[in-house]
Amino acid sequence: MLIKLTQLLRSAGVDVAVVQNREQAAATDSAPPEAVLRLSLDGHQARFALIQRKRAPYPRELHRTLQQKSALRDYGLPMLWVPYASTQLGRTLTEAGWSWADEAGNCDIRAPGLRLQRRVSSTPPKKQPKTLPTGRGSLFVVRFLLNQCVTGKDTISATGLTELAGVSQPRVSQVLGQLAALGLVDRQSRIQWRPNLPDLTAAFLAEYSGPLGHRDLYYSLDEPLVATLKYLRATAHHESMPLVSADVGPDLLAPHRRPSTTVLYVRHLDRSLPPNLDWVTAEDIHDANVHLCWPADETIFAFPVEATTSKRPVLLADPAQMAWDLQWLGAEDRLEAAQVLLKWQMTSPEPV
Repeated sequence: MLIKLTQLLRSAGVDVAVVQNREQAAATDSAPPEAVLRLSLDGHQARFALIQRKRAPYPRELHRTLQQKSALRDYGLPMLWVPYASTQLGRTLTEAGWSWADEAGNCDIRAPGLRLQRRVSSTPPKKQPKTLPTGRGSLFVVRFLLNQCVTGKDTISATGLTELAGVSQPRVSQVLGQLAALGLVDRQSRIQWRPNLPDLTAAFLAEYSGPLGHRDLYYSLDEPLVATLKYLRATAHHESMPLVSADVGPDLLAPHRRPSTTVLYVRHLDRSLPPNLDWVTAEDIHDANVHLCWPADETIFAFPVEATTSKRPVLLADPAQMAWDLQWLGAEDRLEAAQVLLKWQMTSPEPV
């Protein structure tokens, strides 16, 4: 959701920074907005508290939505994101002091000195059904297929996937059959499945709901790679090594841009940082260059990629996850870096 909205705004010349997302606010007592965005346009800047709806509110529901305005005051100006906002709904929201945007590209965003208004579609867009099966076991199968080439695993049966994913063999067969029907995998033989990597990756990047869980933000005076290595050394005694993702991870595999942020995935929630780190808590995402994440999605740890830097091994998140993180962090050069990384993945040796 955030990715699609930020892409829409950036295409209109708006500079977008995610100040806070739902993961950070999950532990608060009050119901938080989906995200807090800092938008900049023509030298003017404002913060918006974003509320998402899976559909536009019905007339009888609209009053309840508009009442949220006062509850969002501490976060920013109220802003609604829906799949489609009719002309009448847009007018009602604007008159009530709300900014809004929809997936069709229509929007009316207002703040002192800042205004972006456009109507590009007068009809709701056709719904694009999600294609990927959901659930931990299904996501594990998808990640396995995305990473067959990188992990060096050549063939595997539905029984083998059942043992790895911890789900029933009928469910694994169902997932593989669903993906095959969509053209996202090809069946090579009775036991071998080969992914249609470009299309499967595109579906993952478009539909993956993210790691969720908890995300703590820090600022380090060290460059991201140095901060990453310090953290890895300080936690070397832990049972499992953290996984390194964007920006540092992609730079180790397929260099394209100088890392400005490091995202680290750890298995256990422990907010007591090692004493020798000089990290300080960052106020928002815009100020942070270290993201320490305890993901709810445990499949992130399923297929790490090993790299070497400073003569020591480093475990990275799988390429699809790193590309998703680059996309989530935003900025044009990161989107380019994601494409470079995926090209590296797709040109890796295929299973024999």
